[in-house]
Amino acid sequence: MPPNVNKKRKRSAKGLKESEKENQSKLVGFKTSIVRPIVNPELEATDLKPVQSANDNEQLLNTLHSFDLDHTFGPCSEISRSKRLERAKKFGIAIDLNLEKMINKHCGDVNSEMSVSIIDKLMKHYAD
Repeated sequence: MPPNVNKKRKRSAKGLKESEKENQSKLVGFKTSIVRPIVNPELEATDLKPVQSANDNEQLLNTLHSFDLDHTFGPCSEISRSKRLERAKKFGIAIDLNLEKMINKHCGDVNSEMSVSIIDKLMKHYAD
């Protein structure tokens, strides 16, 4: 066996200035004691996720409200969104797969706030 097989190869850093070494380590993406992180994970977690989830939640509510106001699926008062979806399937009404997934994921529990249609919420608001 050749004598150099068991030895680990070292990267040559000859001729590089300190700032070039730092830039090179950023490009490579290694996280070592001499490389500072490019992105602060704490800031990323607190800044981006609430905005993203707020946009997702707003989009979800808009989609569910449009489902409530679409009379193609039948009346929406005094019936949960998931039961209304099941009823529309029984009548053979074509349903968008994304809408079906959203309703099954977020409105599966009949007693949850998300399963109540916007019409029922408005009726309850004005009745109280």
